[in-house]
This record gives sequence, structure tokens and C-alpha cells, in this order.
Amino acid sequence: MERTAQNKSVVPRHKRWPGKTGQGISGGYPFGLPSRSQATFYMWKRQYAGLGVQELRELRSLREENGRLRRIVADLTLDRQILQEIVSKKL
Repeated sequence: MERTAQNKSVVPRHKRWPGKTGQGISGGYPFGLPSRSQATFYMWKRQYAGLGVQELRELRSLREENGRLRRIVADLTLDRQILQEIVSKKL
């Protein structure tokens, strides 16, 4: 879920970045780190530019809930498979 942790701070950062490397940001990197490329920045900008802070919070909470539900389904599926193996061995 590292991707979600990175995405939650995209909007404030892309609004602060002047768009030209080297202006106001040390090293010329839009995020101050060489590990994030301009392609990543523009992908995030395209994906989240029209969303406000409230919408981003709602999106994050929905993604967290979706992840939680997926883990529950995976656990239940595993339990079901184990029970089916037990029943098939008894027969």
C-alpha cells in the first residue's frame, strides 16, 4: 500500500511546484527527491488534479475499505478451501 501513501500528498505538492526545474526547489526535482520522475508527477497530476481535498480523503477511505474487504474475502476463501479439503478427505 505504499502507492496509497504516496498519493495522499500529491495535490498540495503539484500546486506548489512552479513547473520549471530549479525554481524554488533544490536539486531541480519537483518533489525534492530524484526517486520520483516527471512522468510519475504528470500521471498523478492528470489523475488527481480535478479533485479537492475532501474528495481525496473520501477516495483514500474508500480504497482502504476496499483493501480491508478484499482481505476479508481472501481469508474466507481460504477457510472455504480448507473446509472443502477436510470434507473430501472424510468421504
